[in-house]
Amino acid sequence: MDDQKEGAVQAGRRAALHLALQRIVLLRETGPKSAAWQRARMRTMWRLQQQLAADDEAATQSTRIEDDH
Repeated sequence: MDDQKEGAVQAGRRAALHLALQRIVLLRETGPKSAAWQRARMRTMWRLQQQLAADDEAATQSTRIEDDH
């Protein structure tokens, strides 16, 4: 039961990160055009991508541990 809750939480977090990344990508066309804003946007995109990658790695590690037992 706890594994199901944890999986649902991870799926929800991943979906939220993915949605945030999509929105920040779309802001290139609709957002402010200042260089400072674009730099902040790129840093945010990089951070979101890193968080998604870290979540994927954690899920992979979790699956490996479960498979070993």
